[in-house]
Amino acid sequence: MPYPHTRRDDLVENLHGTQVADPYRWLEDADDPAATAWVAEQQAHAEAALSELPARAWFTELMGRIEAVTLVGLTPWGEMTSLQRSCDLYTWQTGPDDGTTLGWTPGDKAKALLS
Repeated sequence: MPYPHTRRDDLVENLHGTQVADPYRWLEDADDPAATAWVAEQQAHAEAALSELPARAWFTELMGRIEAVTLVGLTPWGEMTSLQRSCDLYTWQTGPDDGTTLGWTPGDKAKALLS
């Protein structure tokens, strides 16, 4: 399956005495119809290639479950305890109707959860 064509412009700028080529500058304008068409072609190409992978359905389902976890943010408590200062403290939801769970990671090795 061939890749979609990508236009290369002959754009070279002099930045502080150094010639710098930027053939893909046209892609930086997200509102440019040529750039949006290029993105759509790339997306279609990627979807066609990915749809042939045997684990695609499993991976899509896994990513859906991961995306369903809503990070709520740091705890809303006023003053931090010494435990909070020594840990990365955060809250999250495990699903749309599962409620909020508090978790923290003291250091980089342990993980504790409270429901």
